[in-house]
Amino acid sequence: MKRFHPFRLRYTKTDTSPKVYLRKTTPKGCFRIDYQSLYPATGDLYQRGYTIKTIHCIIYYVKKKVKQYSQAQCDKLLSPIIRELHPVCLLNGTNPNCTYNTEVAHHHVHKSKSLALRYFWDNLIPLCNHCHLMLHMNESFWASKIVQIRGLEWFCQLEKKKNEICKPNYNEIYQTLIEKQKKLNLW
Repeated sequence: MKRFHPFRLRYTKTDTSPKVYLRKTTPKGCFRIDYQSLYPATGDLYQRGYTIKTIHCIIYYVKKKVKQYSQAQCDKLLSPIIRELHPVCLLNGTNPNCTYNTEVAHHHVHKSKSLALRYFWDNLIPLCNHCHLMLHMNESFWASKIVQIRGLEWFCQLEKKKNEICKPNYNEIYQTLIEKQKKLNLW
């Protein structure tokens, strides 16, 4: 049985802050909340019969979905930039099955471990698909190879930045990545 979600997110291709559509389960129809004016619109939700707890759950869910969408939009822009800046796989000499051309931007410090390093250029490792698969099959071995290639200073810099607390502005990051793509004639 399908689980019913009382609200839907709708996006346009260029929009990093989507419009949020909330659907009431009653036959009264649908109504819309713009994400930018989410907090003032909660009064409208309260008047329509939603409890305070439900409104807070809706706000949490919508913010989470918007953040996931914004991260995905920014993440899509990373690989083409890395392919252009670093056309050769970093593990080319160490892996005999390497296909030579960069196809993926691997995060040395995983995206889930540090928001500060998610879009930090030094954290992105240019890899071919085969090397990326090999890296995830035996992460400790290949991570040590990457540290050996890039150097201990590079690793210490990442470790220092990894513990920074930051709240990224995804619209700003998106614009920066678009500008970077335009400079590289990828746009």
